[in-house]
Amino acid sequence: MGKIKIFKSVCFRSKGLRCFLLLVFFSFGISIALVAQSSDPLVLRPSAGEELQSGGKFKIEWMNIRGSQVNISLIGHGMVARKIATQVANNGAYTWNISCSLKGKDFVIWVMSTGTDSRARSSVFDIVDPRRVIAPTTGAKITTGVTYAVKWQGIYGKNVRITLTRKNTNMTSHLALSTFNTGTYRWQVPSNLKGDDFQLWIRDVSQQACVASSGYFSIQPSTGLGPFALQSQKKVTPQVGLTVGAQMAKLLLRPKGNEMLKAGSAYEIKWTGLQGGPDLRIILIKDNQFHSNLALGAKNTGSFTWNIGPVEHGQNYQIKVTGYPQNTGDFVTSQPFVIVLPPLVTKPGSYFTVNPGKKFFINWRNFTSNKLDIELWQNGTLKETIAHSAPNSKTYEWLVADHYQGYGFQIKIKSSTISEEFAFSEPFKIQ
Repeated sequence: MGKIKIFKSVCFRSKGLRCFLLLVFFSFGISIALVAQSSDPLVLRPSAGEELQSGGKFKIEWMNIRGSQVNISLIGHGMVARKIATQVANNGAYTWNISCSLKGKDFVIWVMSTGTDSRARSSVFDIVDPRRVIAPTTGAKITTGVTYAVKWQGIYGKNVRITLTRKNTNMTSHLALSTFNTGTYRWQVPSNLKGDDFQLWIRDVSQQACVASSGYFSIQPSTGLGPFALQSQKKVTPQVGLTVGAQMAKLLLRPKGNEMLKAGSAYEIKWTGLQGGPDLRIILIKDNQFHSNLALGAKNTGSFTWNIGPVEHGQNYQIKVTGYPQNTGDFVTSQPFVIVLPPLVTKPGSYFTVNPGKKFFINWRNFTSNKLDIELWQNGTLKETIAHSAPNSKTYEWLVADHYQGYGFQIKIKSSTISEEFAFSEPFKIQ
């Protein structure tokens, strides 16, 4: 305001040419100031108060930072600066795969030139966790023998793993090792489950730190079923390919025997020729003794989809299909088959710290292949193949490279021959 008053005073006391020159000079000075201000380094996104979602992707944008390459870092309250990217092209944008372990308030991002002191800081923003199990809800009551729709949201991977656990026990059952991330999974609730302290976990197969869990819910027997005498049966006689007089042969078509079924997967049981009526009971047998009811009152359509639930890793399993509600009438029983639990990397576990330049033992279990590939991943990106076609010895001594350091590392172990057999470790850090 003072400059404007001086300018007016000089104009009134001066000739026209002097006034014109002063006006040009004054305008030119304002333009230079505006240009200088607009060329300051600036982070355009994230903007102030913006909410980013952990596990998702976000496009960081900036302008006017000098140099051909930049480093990008994340800083939050009480958190050591974390590198997002190093020596990336200074083209004004970078797509950030946000770690599932990040969430909280008041984060900022720094974009810094690698060759100069040119840098800029973003406005303060938040990172929220979008992952939710919608069904079952906390306190829900689920009935055995029904098909229940498990629902979730906020997980971005292509495939998810669905796991059932029970409070204060070691029970872990995989409803699905890898199923499409559609937000819904139809679960055939096994009849041998009962309690009020179950939880479901939905986990991104590619980034296993991306997980959502339900609240505790209960599983109750179907009303009106009453006790079943089959529980007290000690022996079951296998019968396959029987006939009913001169009628059509009754057969259990699947499983045929000697098969290897995977816990957590869906399997179609098939039969033909049963004369036991419109409703059937389907039973799982272990070591020639009753194990659990898979279905009570299943329709005699010749087919039943079994979501392989809580079982022990082992052999000598059989399927029996018989009449319902009484254990009478025709029945068929399969030849023995094997059920295997899903592969699992047991070490390193969550919160492990591995030292660069040191040796570390990687441990695993439940793989069926003789040869395995062992890989190191970080934040969803393959860093190196540690071993190719290593023997399935359940352990491997790994010499950690000196140049690795940071968070979000995972070990992936996969079969050298079976593409669908693999497992990730929990995230760990190297420092």
